[in-house]
Parts: sequence; structure tokens; C-alpha cells
Amino acid sequence: MKKNLLSFLAIFLIIEEWLWDLLTAFGSAPNHWLNLEQFEQWLSQTVLLINKVDINMKV
Repeated sequence: MKKNLLSFLAIFLIIEEWLWDLLTAFGSAPNHWLNLEQFEQWLSQTVLLINKVDINMKV
């Protein structure tokens, strides 16, 4: 019984690792296709600018 449970858990772990790798690959492809890195840089600059303006308005 214990050996069967350990075998099942080992197989489950292998499948889980495979699924995680597959989802990571599918998640990085749209990121590359849509050029989201440039969008993220633009968004971070915009947020910094908004925060700077907000700080100046409070003073």
C-alpha cells in the first residue's frame, strides 16, 4: 500500500512538473509576441511620473 502511494505521488509530481513547464512556455510566448516588456517599461515610467505629480500637488 505504501509503495503504491509513493509511486502514485512520484508520477503525480512528474506530471505536475511537466504541466508547470508547459504553462510557463505558453505564458512566455504571448509576452514575446505582444512585446509586453516595452509596455511594462512605459507603464512603470508613467506610474513614476504620476506619483511625482501627485507628490508635488500635496505640497
